[in-house]
Amino acid sequence: MELDALTIAGEMLAGLGLFFVGIQHLSGHLRQMTGRKFRLMLKGATRSPLYSATAGALLGATMQTGSAITFILVSMVSAGMITVDRSLPVRLGAAVGTSTMVFVATLDIQLFILFLLGISGVLMAQLRSPRPILGVFFGGGLMFFGLQMVGGSASELTGVSWFYDLIVGVDHLPIAAFMAGAILSIIVQSPQSVAILAIALTGADVLSSWTTIAIIYGSNFGGGLSTYLLSAGFRGTSRQILVFQTLFNVLTGCVLLLLFYAERLSGVPMVHALVMSLTLPLEQQLAIVYLIFNVFGAVMMFLLRRPLLGWIERRWPP
Repeated sequence: MELDALTIAGEMLAGLGLFFVGIQHLSGHLRQMTGRKFRLMLKGATRSPLYSATAGALLGATMQTGSAITFILVSMVSAGMITVDRSLPVRLGAAVGTSTMVFVATLDIQLFILFLLGISGVLMAQLRSPRPILGVFFGGGLMFFGLQMVGGSASELTGVSWFYDLIVGVDHLPIAAFMAGAILSIIVQSPQSVAILAIALTGADVLSSWTTIAIIYGSNFGGGLSTYLLSAGFRGTSRQILVFQTLFNVLTGCVLLLLFYAERLSGVPMVHALVMSLTLPLEQQLAIVYLIFNVFGAVMMFLLRRPLLGWIERRWPP
């Protein structure tokens, strides 16, 4: 059994490794495509909050890494291309866009991923000067291939007795599940991968839907704490953007956790009742929860952005 546990842990670790390398590869080649012309286009898109949020959502759905988008915005603000206020709707929209990864990971696209990896990898190896778009495709394929490995190994963990007992213990303690999601998110630096792991365990009948929702909320909360730790090395307007992102994750996580307990204790239908009413497979219903977190948070923070930004500017002046 211990050997099985080590084998499964190795598969999961390999999947996480491919996932992070894929994100790095994807982000690196996208940055090659985001030169001055791209930044000028993004600057033009920030002329109104609606355009900014839409551009951010498209950017998030493409890049699938909030940190890379944050640093693009930080560099643009530092260069005086846009103000902090105009950058915030872009970042809020990007949070919604990055939610697509969790939903796509619940789909059966293994054959597509294999062809994507094979064709883009062969072309990159054979061409003398491959275009950055091939690196984007290859990185995206690696990312989703890694996620599928993580999901597959997570379902196999149900056969490991000590892991099963540990998960069952957390399954009836939502606050413990919330904290576990936050801690895992800080460790792996990816709220999406934590959410995907929890959803895979739910599909394997290890976790209940209630517990998985708490983990999803906690993973995003932990993502905010990671951003705050990262912001310690920044000053002025750069830190203001990072602190706003921290508040987005932390405040949204706290509000939705309160609503979670209100729904569970009072029986008033809210998020859980909404997603369970959808005619979708369980895994996709729970992927919608991740989207709800980011949409709810984006709307809430957009409405509160002016007073919050005023407080941030006083606390961390330019």
